[in-house]
Amino acid sequence: MIYNNVIYLIDNSLFYRKKDQILKLPFKDDIIYKISKNEFIKSYQNFLKQNKINRFLYNKTLLIIHDSTLSKHDLEYLKNLFYEIGYKEIFLRSDISNIKTDKKNSYLIIGKKDRLIFIDNYNQKKQIIFDKSCISFNEELSLIEKKAKNKNLIIIGKINEELLKIKNYYVIENKEKYFLEKFL
Repeated sequence: MIYNNVIYLIDNSLFYRKKDQILKLPFKDDIIYKISKNEFIKSYQNFLKQNKINRFLYNKTLLIIHDSTLSKHDLEYLKNLFYEIGYKEIFLRSDISNIKTDKKNSYLIIGKKDRLIFIDNYNQKKQIIFDKSCISFNEELSLIEKKAKNKNLIIIGKINEELLKIKNYYVIENKEKYFLEKFL
């Protein structure tokens, strides 16, 4: 299916793909938990107006690539929010749904909460979420080393230099471009 509108929603930012450009709409607080519905809708509509994005596309489909840590209720709220804005069909996809993990590769997605995606001993895709307010960086680093042992670690996002102590790593710094291109 071809999507006319693709949005990547992560932490306090919304990224919109317009042809070859990636436009960013930053917010002060978390979009789902702290920003009021009316404030979000007003900001989003102003964003569309400023970037001269055609409003006739509202009748078309919208693909929202979201953070995989969002709950079912958060996703329903998000879907209803965009229905109120005027989109007719809304599809939700997790950012890790298109990541191809295998026994040789693990992925670390850097953000407000870091996420490690890997294949366990039983060939199942697993995810560990590191809440930075609850766990120290050294503890996170030791868990990453344990789980990514003898594997390539693909780091998506801006990294802390101490992560570079891990062997066999690859860095993709532009997280939003990576995920938006994966789904197009």
